[in-house]
Amino acid sequence: MTPFEWGKFSQLVDANIFDDSGLRLDQSGKSEFAAKTLSSEEGGGTFDYLHTPDFSVVVGNFAFNRDREFSTIDDGRVRFHVCFDLTTQVSMRGVSLPGIVENAAGLLVAGSNEPMVERMPAYKQQTFVSIACRPQWLDDSFGFRLAEHLTSKARGPEFARDYSINFSAQLSSAAMELNRFRPPGRLRAAFVAAKAQEIVVRALGELRTMPPEQTSVLTEQDVIALQRAHEILETSLAAPPSIDALSRRIGINRTKLFYGFKTLYGTSVARFIEARRMAWASRLLIKTDMSVAAIAFEVGYEHAGNFSTRFKVHFGCSPKAFRIRLTKQHLS
Repeated sequence: MTPFEWGKFSQLVDANIFDDSGLRLDQSGKSEFAAKTLSSEEGGGTFDYLHTPDFSVVVGNFAFNRDREFSTIDDGRVRFHVCFDLTTQVSMRGVSLPGIVENAAGLLVAGSNEPMVERMPAYKQQTFVSIACRPQWLDDSFGFRLAEHLTSKARGPEFARDYSINFSAQLSSAAMELNRFRPPGRLRAAFVAAKAQEIVVRALGELRTMPPEQTSVLTEQDVIALQRAHEILETSLAAPPSIDALSRRIGINRTKLFYGFKTLYGTSVARFIEARRMAWASRLLIKTDMSVAAIAFEVGYEHAGNFSTRFKVHFGCSPKAFRIRLTKQHLS
């Protein structure tokens, strides 16, 4: 398996992630922009990739029609990601990294040049933005020393970890606009470059205000219990159990559940539930003609007003405005 190392688009082909059909490729000096429409043999949707000497950007809105497994080498780079729909499992040396959830933002730190194996299942929509860069570029461009804002364990060359970043309305809006707005020709490449830097700046702003982390040592039994908690929550989003009830069902105390879940999945139980509910609601707004009140009740909110308030926090607009905007974009 040839690993992808954040170089030119040809590396994605060599790594067996995409083929070169449906591809428009523009090169300017040391930079390259690739806009691809997936072939029917691959699945469906679009994939944009910008590679520059300073950073590389992936803008994905696609689904594969078969399971894909590939490897990547970050070699000292860090990855900022903002995800609306993302179903992927990342492992290093056979050890799984924390899961990346829908409607979430994060920073993946993998200091070594060892390959990470990434798996994406068939027929699962992948809608996300990922930006890879070296920490030195963050210091040179923005005066941000990343190591000062991470725990000491994350500074070693053998460590790989995904840090959860607050999924703010500003981050969500910037990533959504990057995914939806597609000006023609080289304007798209320029737009991707500018918007990606905005996302990085906003993510750094969130990192700067994050409190010191609380760590939790997890045994193998703890991990199995927390994975069970994840499954229970996934299947009971409209009426999830309380923390006390959930901890009793999986057999660990509420403190271990609270901090262990965040360690394993990069987010708290409450934020996980809300993120999943918002992703569910956004799909219902796009794909059905259900009223906002009906959608609120369907995803677990007793009052439409509370639902609309939380939706606006996540997406930067009301449910009604979200539906109107995406309808207009679909028709344009």
